[in-house]
Amino acid sequence: MAHELGHAALAKYDGDFRAVSEFRSDVCGSGYMHGIVEEKLRESSDPTAEVTTLCAPEQTQSCIHGIGHGAMFVTGLDIAKAENLCARFSSSGAATACSEGIYMQLFEPDESDPSAMAKLPADRLAEEPLYPCPGRPAEFRSACYYYAPAYFLQRNNYASDQTAYARGLAWCRNAPAEDSGMYTCTKGLGSRLMKYNIDREVWSAEQCEAAAADQRRPCIEGMVSYYSVHHHSRNAVQKLCTKLSGRAETHCNEAAGYSTSAD
Repeated sequence: MAHELGHAALAKYDGDFRAVSEFRSDVCGSGYMHGIVEEKLRESSDPTAEVTTLCAPEQTQSCIHGIGHGAMFVTGLDIAKAENLCARFSSSGAATACSEGIYMQLFEPDESDPSAMAKLPADRLAEEPLYPCPGRPAEFRSACYYYAPAYFLQRNNYASDQTAYARGLAWCRNAPAEDSGMYTCTKGLGSRLMKYNIDREVWSAEQCEAAAADQRRPCIEGMVSYYSVHHHSRNAVQKLCTKLSGRAETHCNEAAGYSTSAD
């Protein structure tokens, strides 16, 4: 919905990117900003040139993430071509933020927009459950593993079958450990777990704590990451940690950068 608000704002102000950016809000994962950027890039007569200039001079991560979404639209959901657009950024951090938009658009699109839906081949998914992540360039692979759980959860009806989260955590174990694939996939699943259950903090943490021992920490880290992005408030994250107990509270405090000592 936040992306759609961004689209609507751009239409209302006749494509004036700077004007609609003044209304930005970072709540709901900065979705409003992402919507503005992806739509502006989609409408551009020269998107290749605008990839690195649209968010200037600030070049904030939330804006560059939106470039990744837009790159998927202007390339017709061609992952390699979208990655090439993100690779135009001279900063590796900016290229990574851009790639996160690519893979969020691939795995977690607006399901009401048929043109945005990825059509991943069933035969390739059967051969490689985490397709296309293992074959992506090293600099973009992490973003792929992080957002892949969203696609798994959608395909397994997470909204009506809450066992999908536990099955998703088990599925993440298919990712290779050597390039942190399993860790990143688990963190991504924790993030989606929190996103889809934003008011069920304790229940969400219980799902993480029921996972294999080496997945509990990254799952909680993912929860903390999304909670921070959603509320855009350090105070909100601190309150999240106080709602949890035991190892979950410890992992939460560590992920948030708080001391886990008694004082």
